[in-house]
Amino acid sequence: RICWHAKHYLPNQAIPRLSTSTMVKAHRMSSLSILVALACTIPAWSVLHGDGLQRRSSPLTQDEKLVDSELEEQESLDSVLEEQEVGEVDDGPGEDESAEGIEEEEPEGDMVVDREDDQMLAADKGTKAVETEMHNDVVLIIHSDSEVAKTGTGSWVITIPGGCSSADVHQMADHMPVGSIPEYEGNPDQGGLCFFKMRGTKEQIKEELNSHTWSSTPIVETDSVWFSLPDIPENQEVGASQAAAPWGLDRIDCRQGTDMDNHYLPSNLYNQGAGVNVFVADTGIMTTHTDFGGRAVPTLEVITSSPVWCVPNDLNCAQDNHGHGTHVAGTIGGNIFGVAKQSTIRAVKVLTDAGSGLFSWFILALDQVLIAKRAGMSPAVFTASLGGQGAYSSVKTAIDQAVDGGVTVVVAAGNEGDTDTPDACMYSPAFVPKAITVGSIASNGARSWFSNYGSCIDIFAPGSSVESASILSNTASSWKSGTSMACPHVAGAAAMILAEDNSRTSAEVLQVLLDRSTPGVLSDLKTGSPDLLVYTGDFPTPPPTPAPPTPAPP
Repeated sequence: RICWHAKHYLPNQAIPRLSTSTMVKAHRMSSLSILVALACTIPAWSVLHGDGLQRRSSPLTQDEKLVDSELEEQESLDSVLEEQEVGEVDDGPGEDESAEGIEEEEPEGDMVVDREDDQMLAADKGTKAVETEMHNDVVLIIHSDSEVAKTGTGSWVITIPGGCSSADVHQMADHMPVGSIPEYEGNPDQGGLCFFKMRGTKEQIKEELNSHTWSSTPIVETDSVWFSLPDIPENQEVGASQAAAPWGLDRIDCRQGTDMDNHYLPSNLYNQGAGVNVFVADTGIMTTHTDFGGRAVPTLEVITSSPVWCVPNDLNCAQDNHGHGTHVAGTIGGNIFGVAKQSTIRAVKVLTDAGSGLFSWFILALDQVLIAKRAGMSPAVFTASLGGQGAYSSVKTAIDQAVDGGVTVVVAAGNEGDTDTPDACMYSPAFVPKAITVGSIASNGARSWFSNYGSCIDIFAPGSSVESASILSNTASSWKSGTSMACPHVAGAAAMILAEDNSRTSAEVLQVLLDRSTPGVLSDLKTGSPDLLVYTGDFPTPPPTPAPPTPAPP
């Protein structure tokens, strides 16, 4: 029981992956936290993965088995890497340290990448192994970490970038190869995606491609696991929130860091995001937290290939037993911690309680949200502080179609800024041009040492030591760092821009964000990053459009 609670009390990743290296890195942790972590590390992991964290006792689906397998493999790899790093610990600059005088080596071969060249990017820059094979002019993309690559069979994602009808999608499920299984059909006629998911071998997917006609060339890709972006460990003090506004809110309502006043006062024109639905694709949300003021709603759960729409007041649906999603949601729309304090926050659980999931679940969620938007949940912002290395073509197609369908998509840039792969263009969904990709800054105005950078980032927001809602109680708060914390600042700003004018398209929302952002106040941005900080304060009202001249009398 102590170990189960320790999972929530300790900084993310202290359990179960605790090596000598991470012990040194976790110098901000209390002595008690370290002792509990040591006691729980190995023996408790089987408990943490057991029924204590499962909402049901039914057998695991193939999707869930794959996620569990990938999570265990990632943890094993990380443990080896951490043990190799003993004695080489560098946490980067502290929150109040100046970036001046800190020399950082530029990764070899770094290049400026045009965000539109994402297909070339995936081939030239992605370090994650990918096998491609042509079949009847269709490229089969097989990720090295996929179930198909490891076992020969698994889930495949088929998307059609050129658009299609629901009948086109449905016919993919007809006359399927013997032994293959249909898992999900998108519904474009109701506003959803041109998307089909099936289970089978490579030969079966080829047979599937041979047996059907296609409205345009499909993209075929193996499903893979990705994760919530890991939080950078903080000294978490849980309890009543501070009286002053969190520094991130205080920073984005003023132009200069020197004029912060411990208050948050966005422009009145934004109406605090009222009437806008913000779908938070994450580990779920503890909707009972008092900071949400009843505006957080259990909405959708996609942790298998069968999406579940939550029954009103079902607090177990899309519930957050991890903490990441609740913290993100608090920054979007909490009464104390939030940017858009009157927005409707919708919990969309696409990651398990361990913080991992399949990228197809993200696509399924987008399909369902598009359908819901057409049915009345509009205007809509879809925000995702998650991802994985590599440029997933299917994710790009899904986001493109979602944005074209009227959903504004906001994503985090990633937390690999201090590694040899720091370019946001190397990660999904950060690389997608139509998504609004957010990097992180610290309170001194410098890019957070962990934040990815490069031409795929659209804008920066506060992401270091951000206070927001915690799942430890209905009134608790905690501090987290990561681009996961920067992303919701921009999602909240996007919601307020839509509240100001709900007819705006996603492209127009981005343009307003950029036009009203604060330029020239950031540092240590690295090659290709925009010097733009999100801004929500008062701005000059554009002059009214002049009336047309009175026609001359005949």
